[in-house]
Amino acid sequence: MVVDNGEVWADGSLHPDLAALRGLDLTAHGVETGAPFSAPIAEPESAEYAAHTLTMGGRAVRFRVAKTTPTKAGHFVTLWQRSTAGPIRPLDVADGDDLVIVATRSESRRGYFVFPVAALVARGVVSANSLGGKRALRVYAPWVTAPNAQARRTQAWQVEYFSYPVGLID
Repeated sequence: MVVDNGEVWADGSLHPDLAALRGLDLTAHGVETGAPFSAPIAEPESAEYAAHTLTMGGRAVRFRVAKTTPTKAGHFVTLWQRSTAGPIRPLDVADGDDLVIVATRSESRRGYFVFPVAALVARGVVSANSLGGKRALRVYAPWVTAPNAQARRTQAWQVEYFSYPVGLID
């Protein structure tokens, strides 16, 4: 792990939602205030989602920015990586990630889903022992009106893991 001295976080080269992570209160997720963050490493194949890996206070993190889709409520994000054999596969618990952080934005509202990998395994999003898992996920921020019963159930478990940036109130 390369600990960044803050230059990468302040030089303007990062996606603004990734740069804003330093202002998120992550103590509930085992990241103490003021803990060191590593320099983010881009995942070029998922650049469309500002995909990066990093460590925050010793916790391994996958970061993504969810996209607004024109015809469906909520936001869409991919959660895959390329396997050593070539095809894409869902994230797996054996990859060693502790958290998956997904940034969302709608007009003037923004926030972050901070999912412990264990919660995503329990929901069938991250695979375990290469079994199960999904390559993508639709997320429903608290301000989204979920359009049907399935979306409302999804939103109900997801909002447990939602955080607003410090100083931003919905």
